[in-house]
Amino acid sequence: MKTWAFTIVIVSVLLTSFVVVSGQQTANQELEFSSLSLSISTTRSSFLLNEPIPITLELSNRTGNPILGHGTLRFSSNFVQIYLRTPDGTERQVKPLSPNRIFSVGKDSLISPGTQVKHTELLGLDLDKHFPLAGNYQIKAVLKSRDGRQFISTDWTTLEISEPEGENLRVLEYLRKKTDISRVFSAPETHDSYVVYEDFVNSFPNSQYTPFICRNLAEYYRFKGSGEKASRYSSCVSSFIWFPELGSITTLRN
Repeated sequence: MKTWAFTIVIVSVLLTSFVVVSGQQTANQELEFSSLSLSISTTRSSFLLNEPIPITLELSNRTGNPILGHGTLRFSSNFVQIYLRTPDGTERQVKPLSPNRIFSVGKDSLISPGTQVKHTELLGLDLDKHFPLAGNYQIKAVLKSRDGRQFISTDWTTLEISEPEGENLRVLEYLRKKTDISRVFSAPETHDSYVVYEDFVNSFPNSQYTPFICRNLAEYYRFKGSGEKASRYSSCVSSFIWFPELGSITTLRN
């Protein structure tokens, strides 16, 4: 009887040890890229026709394990894809996302549990083609792994695109007449374009479209080494308190 009791105790100890060791191995095991979570959001739910849309992508590791992958969320990379669902239900990919294209060739790294990478960027290219009419649209984002074999997708989020009125309507008509409306909110390629932009800001300093033009001018003059003009147009952007902070932030939450 004692022998059986002793045997049962040994078996119980061994089983408990196996569970503990297995749990430790699971906790320390690297997970695949597709185990990451991705979300999409915008600064507002409603935008005007041809108004750039600030999109925030947030990549996070909500598991208890490190995940081998990357956190490149820039539109100019070859990893981010944006999809659009039009008011009639048609789905298509939004491309190109950026006038620039950068193919990343770096290596993956371990993304620790609790890590969040947040990136905000403007969707501003070919808006007249992607959102030609007022109505309710939906967008979602997909992030590819570096080898292109795994994907992470967000849920769909709804955007209302509305017709501009008053001064904003006059602004849109001005931009359609004076600029290439498909590329007006991406970096123009000629000096003449910037002359038109400066005239625009002087004529319409308070429109909902103005800070996006000021941002282009600030970047242009910063590149040209004209600090005074770059500062002036940066101040123009800052005067619109609703204009989003663009770029990437990485945080670690325990």
